[in-house]
Amino acid sequence: MSYCLNPYCQNPLNADGTDFCTTCGTKLLLENRYRATKFLGAGGMGRNFLAVDERTPTLKRCVIKQFFPAPQILSYPTAYQKSVELFNTEAAMLDALGDKSTQIPRLLAHIEQDTRLYFVQEFIDGQNLLQQLQQNACYTEPQIFELLANLLPVLQFIHKQGVVHRDIKPENIMYRQNNQLVLIDFGISKELSSTVMTMGTTVGTIGYAPPEQMTYGECYPASDIYALGATCIYLLTGTSPSLLYNSQEKRWIWHDALVAKGVAISTQLKEILDKMLQEDIRQRYKSVEDILQDLQHHVPVVSIVSYPSLTPLPSQNNSQNNKLKIPLLISIAFLILGIGGYWLRQILTSVHSQPAVASLPSGSYLDSCSNIKFSGTSVLSNNASPLPSDLEAECRNIRGEWVLSKLSEYYKCKPNTIVNADGRLICERLV
Repeated sequence: MSYCLNPYCQNPLNADGTDFCTTCGTKLLLENRYRATKFLGAGGMGRNFLAVDERTPTLKRCVIKQFFPAPQILSYPTAYQKSVELFNTEAAMLDALGDKSTQIPRLLAHIEQDTRLYFVQEFIDGQNLLQQLQQNACYTEPQIFELLANLLPVLQFIHKQGVVHRDIKPENIMYRQNNQLVLIDFGISKELSSTVMTMGTTVGTIGYAPPEQMTYGECYPASDIYALGATCIYLLTGTSPSLLYNSQEKRWIWHDALVAKGVAISTQLKEILDKMLQEDIRQRYKSVEDILQDLQHHVPVVSIVSYPSLTPLPSQNNSQNNKLKIPLLISIAFLILGIGGYWLRQILTSVHSQPAVASLPSGSYLDSCSNIKFSGTSVLSNNASPLPSDLEAECRNIRGEWVLSKLSEYYKCKPNTIVNADGRLICERLV
């Protein structure tokens, strides 16, 4: 059976071997090679088809993804352009990552035909975790540990390549027939351009995406860790993560849900999942390596998949290359600041000769900023004066990376100003 790719075709089913749709006349083969055989479903950005590669002796199965955004997106040029970018991003991510890991689908082709965009990817013969959960009982503790041990390394791999997936959830994790886990749907993944990646739009799935992603559009490797934690508690309880959080009490209630089911799990697993699900990103696991270390410590019997060290993906342009150098520059600046906070203040005073800085009373600006912490270490360590209560309130919403990034660019900032992700000043209130 051949399936017509024209989204407006009234009768898309055609007999095998047909070259053109008998209903609308649309060409049925993509690049005279890939033939759609079955409609799999549609999402916000497109439609998916099971297909075969007619240039292979065994007619290998593959998946065709057709760019076809929802009508409300088509009506807005900005939203449409963003959808095109996301569609092309998924193709680029699969092309870059799929050949290096068997836990990521390989890209087979990226095609434009009849004014429509497509890409063809490897077919994963298996079920996703949501389908498995619907057919079987909730996961047990050993199954959750096995899931973490097998999926965390692929997350570690993509993070080292400078990629954040941004949509980890049961539907996007599949099991092959050989029980190997595969991470799919990189449609909203984003290549990191620096220590912090900020998006102008909010993407992700409610219940799985962390607060910094849903509220500010910010994504970090720790954001994927949060989403994986939410996936785990869903598999344990069978209840959507959005129903496992008490917004009035500002706490997760997944422990209570397990107790209500009469299910007991170890303190070790509770601690790991609780840390993965911390709302405050500063209290969350910063990297997959930290979780793997705890897994080995608490559950030494778990066999953890490992990947060889690989060179990060090349950036798309020179500006991204420059941004990727920021973490190294930050580390150097951090060392210099720790050794000589006094000299830093002298330099800042000489560079910013405007009266606003010169008139600051001693101890009101840099002395107070000395207590801004990142990973438990003072950013400016020359003084240890108490942190003012008004600054403390401001700093609760500041990611450590933002403080460091802005300090590294401080010479370009106006005197006495450091801004957070919202563009608000965070140090202006110190005087």
